Amino acid sequence: LYVKSVDGAAITQLTNDPANEVMPAFSPDGRKVAFASDRTGNWDIYVMDARGGQSVQITSDATHDIHPSWSPDGRQLVYCSYGAPSGVWELVVVDVDNPSTRRVIGNGLFPNWSPVEDKIVFQRARQRGTRWFSVWTVSLVDGEVTPPTEVAVSS
Repeated sequence: LYVKSVDGAAITQLTNDPANEVMPAFSPDGRKVAFASDRTGNWDIYVMDARGGQSVQITSDATHDIHPSWSPDGRQLVYCSYGAPSGVWELVVVDVDNPSTRRVIGNGLFPNWSPVEDKIVFQRARQRGTRWFSVWTVSLVDGEVTPPTEVAVSS
């Protein structure tokens, strides 16, 4: 992973592992970067200082975990995970300081947490097994997940 200022020429290399490292996301305060890497043989989520240094592995199970997105307060990440018993992509919320505290909040792909509220937007297949996707949202209210709302669909 590399960082480059929009108005600058300098490029800073953040990671140097020979593995694939993708889908970086800055924390709301800009101090940390979350990303997905396959350095352990499957895709896991990592967090590191935005200036470089050692990364901390957030997920480490046998599932493929990709596409992290930060909560507005920077204390949690949402990501999608595949390989669980359900056989579908699941949305998972994890506490960054205590990664063993995680929970599945529904099925979906490519989650993005709103930068100003506890709302998460994501993609989900309209019918199981199809390639027809629509855009959905869920909210976290006092830690509880609201039922998903479909916000964009096309025939």
